Amino acid sequence: MDTQAITIDEYNNDGSFINLYMNESIGEWCAYGFSAYGLLLFCKSNGYNALQSFSKGMQMPCLIITKEVLMQLLQNTTDITEQTDSHIGIRMPEKITMDAYRGWVKTLKGKIPEVYKM
Repeated sequence: MDTQAITIDEYNNDGSFINLYMNESIGEWCAYGFSAYGLLLFCKSNGYNALQSFSKGMQMPCLIITKEVLMQLLQNTTDITEQTDSHIGIRMPEKITMDAYRGWVKTLKGKIPEVYKM
């Protein structure tokens, strides 16, 4: 994964996008920052499981989904902005709520062990 590209993508994300990255070391798709929260909302609203944590290396929350959940996301999405073997960009119908995002990050930092290599 290109950590610099992830950082830049999330810096430029106004809460309207989900950026997913293939993590080769674990063989699953990951989202960070605002993207992770947007993806969490999708997973919760559709009853899908996802692993959520806070990445010490990226200094952002992260969410990991299986390929099966990714396929469901892509089937339910009409606005895919980019799709390669290592990155998928999706425009969400609505922006995330910043107060809810900050509350989620605070919860992650306080309750879930940090993920060091993600």
